[in-house]
Amino acid sequence: MNWYYVSALLVLLGLSIDCLSLYVSVKRIYFRGGASGIPIVGLLIYTLVFLWYDGFFLFSKAVDFIILLVVHITIHFFIPAGLKKVLDKPAT
Repeated sequence: MNWYYVSALLVLLGLSIDCLSLYVSVKRIYFRGGASGIPIVGLLIYTLVFLWYDGFFLFSKAVDFIILLVVHITIHFFIPAGLKKVLDKPAT
């Protein structure tokens, strides 16, 4: 079994969970209520892949983890905060 493909599938699973969490967060902000996102699961998957897989995907192991971390933080904090700011802005 090629561990590169297993790790890539786990990263895709983490990104899918982050995208699902973004959808839930946007829906919650837009409709003013509902379930919250799932912020920890994607980060745990990225951390496990970082610790488990010895190779790298794009650049080096640390740079790949930092890229995934920045994407994760953007999905969970910056995009919902920006959307909330836009939707809460009074119409002029």
